[in-house]
Amino acid sequence: YLLANRLLKKNIRDYSLLLLVISPSFLYLVSASIGFLFSVMLIMMTFNLILNKKKLLAFLVSLLIPLFSFSGAICFAVLMLFYMLYEKKNYTKYLIIYLIISLMFFLIYFLPFNQNINYNFLPKTDIQSIVSEFGGAYGISIFILLLTFYGLSLIWDNKYLLAYLSSSIILLLLIAIYMPWVLALVNIVLMPLASLGIIFLFKTKWESHLIKIFTISLVFIGLILSTYSYIDNLKQSQPSPLIVLGLKEFRNYPKGLAFSHYTEGIFISSISNKPTLYDSYFIFAPNVEERIQDAQILLNTRRIEEAIPVIQKYDIKYVIVTKSMRQGKVWNEPLEGLLFLLEYNKA
Repeated sequence: YLLANRLLKKNIRDYSLLLLVISPSFLYLVSASIGFLFSVMLIMMTFNLILNKKKLLAFLVSLLIPLFSFSGAICFAVLMLFYMLYEKKNYTKYLIIYLIISLMFFLIYFLPFNQNINYNFLPKTDIQSIVSEFGGAYGISIFILLLTFYGLSLIWDNKYLLAYLSSSIILLLLIAIYMPWVLALVNIVLMPLASLGIIFLFKTKWESHLIKIFTISLVFIGLILSTYSYIDNLKQSQPSPLIVLGLKEFRNYPKGLAFSHYTEGIFISSISNKPTLYDSYFIFAPNVEERIQDAQILLNTRRIEEAIPVIQKYDIKYVIVTKSMRQGKVWNEPLEGLLFLLEYNKA
């Protein structure tokens, strides 16, 4: 709010905040427990401090961004670069130091790892994932995109502003191809343009007043239905109520290490209070490269002589298989990999 209040006129600010609160991408961002949420907060806090001319404090806050998300660190560098070029501010020294420190964090985390391992750090984003109505978790509402195009027409004559806004958005979208959560930040950047789109619809002279009312009503109804539909889909996201119920019951089982796909690790450990081999934050686990290799062996093998050494090595007591793992996340066939062993080696 503080950043919007400083940068935008009152009507644009109010429309922007309203559109942001009901946008699917923002709803997912604030409802999912991910580091990128904190990165976005720190990015906005840093720019607010810069605008208030508290450069040293802004620099210190910016150094926290790569601790939560490297994609957030890249996005901040991109936005900072365009801000420097647009405002003709010379923060080159601070930006270089920031990039060096961010690179150091990155190397500390990832340099020791075997690059031949598929860590699945960079899931590619397809075209459908960009639009929330087509199923993209971080996707932008098609009605926000429509309003954005209308908004661009209002600043069309300001080629300088148009060039910088378009360039920054396009570059962020390119980053989002490999880091889909960056779409949540793109969504925030689009809000002022979408707000201008609303103003454009109201102020433009229409040949038919009836068509004007119909078009504006259609856009707002679309926004509301899009948000409602997304909230309904969010309720059905993982972990499902059935999984939560099962993991709560799992609490009563004897202590022991649970094995599952790393994306299920956070749910398992937080709900059942059982340790897991690894989870989404496995870069902080001891011997992470070895754990990833062993996990891949266990998930993909159909040979009991390969599975037993891994199970004994980590003293795995439980194996948890979810519906999503059976339906493409790990396996595509009913008796593929570890599923074969679980079916025919009951002991």
